[in-house]
Amino acid sequence: MDPRRSPLDDRHRALGAATTDFGGWEMPLHYGSVVAEHHAVREAAGAFDLSHLGTLRVTGTGAEACLRRAFTNDVTALPAGRAHYTLSLDAGGGVVDDLLVYHLDWGYFVVPNAANAASVLASLEAVADGCEIVDVKDDLACIAVQGPRSAETVTAAGVDVSGMGYLDCRELQAPSPGGSASGAAATGMPPEAGVLARSGYTGERGYELFVPAENAPSLWDRILEGGAAPAGLGA
Repeated sequence: MDPRRSPLDDRHRALGAATTDFGGWEMPLHYGSVVAEHHAVREAAGAFDLSHLGTLRVTGTGAEACLRRAFTNDVTALPAGRAHYTLSLDAGGGVVDDLLVYHLDWGYFVVPNAANAASVLASLEAVADGCEIVDVKDDLACIAVQGPRSAETVTAAGVDVSGMGYLDCRELQAPSPGGSASGAAATGMPPEAGVLARSGYTGERGYELFVPAENAPSLWDRILEGGAAPAGLGA
């Protein structure tokens, strides 16, 4: 089976990326130097394509109960606008995946690792009662900007991250080509608009922008124009 490709695949090829398989996706490993890209993340800002990650939307009156059955961390203690790290378990108590759960005004946004996304979806569906679980993987792309200058870089790209603390999240009105985006919380904003999070996974400040796939290339361009270096997953 041919590997899946990110909505940013053309951008990666134009930048000369060396690619490799990540959970069935052909993703950038580096753009010439893992070391240089690592230093960019440590000293300024690097832009990663994380579109291979799974993305699940869990809504409905039974959403909280479903997540409590499937995950180890207590979702009842997670207020809207916050995220937490947790483990997904199978029926026997074995670990399926480690992942992040984001609580938005409209429900929960679950982001498993690419290789385990189908298993996490199955584990949720096995305990779903009174909730709707939608796999939105094909609709979204994820760009992560990591590094000490990530806030300035994302702001320069037209996304407002003001006031966001570690593990904060909110709805993102995704930028259209040539436009800007609002990261301010907006009650009733459709979840398809996107999700903005400050999670980070490099040890540096970092932001993850989950946006409609068709908007990802223009956002990627603005992030690089704002000073981020493209960084492969090897960095």
